Amino acid sequence: MTTPRQIHEQASADPGVAELFGRLAGETSDLIRQELSLVTLEISTKLTSVMRMMWVMGAGVVVLVVGFEVLVYAGLIRLGMELPLWIAAGIVGASLVVIGSIVLGVGRSALHHIELLPLKTIETLKENKKWARQLVQ
Repeated sequence: MTTPRQIHEQASADPGVAELFGRLAGETSDLIRQELSLVTLEISTKLTSVMRMMWVMGAGVVVLVVGFEVLVYAGLIRLGMELPLWIAAGIVGASLVVIGSIVLGVGRSALHHIELLPLKTIETLKENKKWARQLVQ
């Protein structure tokens, strides 16, 4: 036969509802902190990639501007001088425009392939939502 003392000891060994909700709140808090850390890491990684491509695109713009300047100078030189100097400046300007266009295109193309949404975090949030629903049911 079970004594009242044994019943009390058994009841104190099993976690109560308040303790279970306390654990749930603590674990949920930890989970949210981990999710925020994941979002921060994922977004900073993507922003670093975006910044690299912006530098590449900026370099392409600079080369394009210089190329157009050289083409303008080539036109001015052509008006005042003989053909060989004009051809040389035109070749240099056209080359700079082509190079700048290629660099700008590479940067723009790479920028389009970067996904800015934190997809991993969204996926884990969905999983955590499922988990929380299962706990409540």
